[in-house]
Amino acid sequence: MLHEFLSKNRDEIVRRCERKLHARHADKPSEELLDTIPGIVDEFTAAAQREAGLPATTTMPRHSEQALHFGRARYQRGYSVAEIALDIGMISNAIGELAEEQDFHIDGTSYKLLDECIDNSVAQAIDTYAELDHAALEHDVAEWVGSLGHELRNSIATAQMAFDVIKSGKVGVDSRTGAILARSLARLEALVAQTLAAAQLRAGKELAIKRMSLRALVEDVVESAHREREIAFELAVDPALVIDADASLLESALSNLVQNAVKFTRTEGTICIRARRDPEWVWIDIEDECGGLGERDPEQLFEAFHQGERGKSRGSGLGLAISRKAVEAHGGTLHIRDAAPKGCVFTIRLPAPT
Repeated sequence: MLHEFLSKNRDEIVRRCERKLHARHADKPSEELLDTIPGIVDEFTAAAQREAGLPATTTMPRHSEQALHFGRARYQRGYSVAEIALDIGMISNAIGELAEEQDFHIDGTSYKLLDECIDNSVAQAIDTYAELDHAALEHDVAEWVGSLGHELRNSIATAQMAFDVIKSGKVGVDSRTGAILARSLARLEALVAQTLAAAQLRAGKELAIKRMSLRALVEDVVESAHREREIAFELAVDPALVIDADASLLESALSNLVQNAVKFTRTEGTICIRARRDPEWVWIDIEDECGGLGERDPEQLFEAFHQGERGKSRGSGLGLAISRKAVEAHGGTLHIRDAAPKGCVFTIRLPAPT
């Protein structure tokens, strides 16, 4: 009987699952890999006992707590949905191999029961994974909307204040108040562009690729950037250098990087933008004078809503994350390199036009 085979060989089935999991995830510890696999095997045994008309030694509720926990733990540890399905499916492989070695015949009814158990466990684990993923996405979206609304409100309030002062006739448009109005409007424009870029990337909209001058694109980004604290720009981009890209999406990526550089560069510092080409790639460097990254993990800067640690004003927290996704949508990469004590360098790599 299947339930007797599973009960008698329970530990060996678990050991075989462990070996198979280690073959797939060599760098993971056994405790993490197995997780609730032994409990899932016990639930299979209980199902076989009930199929045979016997009292089950382990309850198997309609919703398997073991499978639910497995899906939750795998999600929290960064496994994919495909890995969850394959990892639970290894239980069936281990049972089948052991049955063959011991010359134990699993009849059609028992095979069907095992398939149903595997299917239910995989489905429940994946449902849990999907629920957690959806909840995390909703949280991110809610945080983004709240943060975006905060920045929009502040920029509008600042622009309104500056406009009211200019309207009163006390100062002219060329005054410092006029400069505040210009910066606020530029920030609003950047936030709208950032939002549109995020929407385009999220929707998977096809890129509108066209050939363009990289120098002209960089000049447009620099011209529209916040100018504050007497920060200067140096451009080393050949006017003859061209790229194939979605203009609005790449401009948004560059704008986010430049605004980030302005935000963290020291007063009276210089931001250098350089570009070069090799046979396969176009490279764009944005070097700031922020003083370096310190002990922070560079990759964290590309996570949505991760903020800098220099006491600067709170941002929407999506700029660098959007920049990386926009560059990757073009088949490129975006990385950061620490250049302490001077600053850091963001490097975009894009496929060179053929």
